[in-house]
Amino acid sequence: MGSQAEKVLKELAVNRSPLVLFNKNPCIEQIFSDVSTLGNIECVEKQTDKDEIILEYKNKYIHDIRITSDKARCDIAGICELSGGASRIVDYSYKRVKLLDIQYKVVAHTDLPGSPLDICTISHTEVADTMEGIKTNTIVQFLNVTDKQVVIGRKLDFKHTCHGIAYFKNALFITSRTALYQYTLDGKLVKEIYEDKSCAYTGMFRFNL
Repeated sequence: MGSQAEKVLKELAVNRSPLVLFNKNPCIEQIFSDVSTLGNIECVEKQTDKDEIILEYKNKYIHDIRITSDKARCDIAGICELSGGASRIVDYSYKRVKLLDIQYKVVAHTDLPGSPLDICTISHTEVADTMEGIKTNTIVQFLNVTDKQVVIGRKLDFKHTCHGIAYFKNALFITSRTALYQYTLDGKLVKEIYEDKSCAYTGMFRFNL
C-alpha cells in the first residue's frame, strides 16, 4: 500500500495535470449489500470505578523525627499508617522503627538487627518490615504496637533477598532484586508473579497496594 502511494505521488509530481481514476474493488458491493449503516454513535455517561481512589496533593509539612541519640540526618525508607492516625516509619540510617503519633512526634522506637528497607501494615497492631544486611536481607520482621510500645515479634526467613513488601487480603507481596512473589502470612509461597533478569535490580524497589 505504501509503495503504491509513493508511486502515485511521484507520477503526480511529474505530470502537473494528471487524470486520476478510482477503480473500486468488485467485492465491495457484495460485502455491503445487506448493511444499512456503518454503525451508530451514542452519548453515554462515564462510569466511575467505585474502587478508584484519587489522591490530591494539598500541603507539605516538615517534621523532625529524630530522637536524642540521632546525631545526624535520618533516612526514612518506608512509612505506614496504623488505626487511629498513628504512623510507623523505618529509619535506614539508625536501623530503627519509630512510632509517630497523629502530631508526627516520636512516641516509641525499637532497634532492628539490620537496616530497614520497607514496611507495611498487617493489622491495627502489627506491621512487617524488610531489612538490608548480610544476615538479615532474607528476613521479614514482624513488630507489634501495644500501649505506645514497639515490640519485636515473629520473623520469616526466605530463600531470596527481601526488599519491597506490601500486604493485601491476607497475602504478603515481597520483591527481591529481580522478582515479585506472593506468600501467605506464615511464609508459604503462593506464586512467583513476575521476574525480570535484564539487570541486577529490576524488582528491589518499594511498591504499594
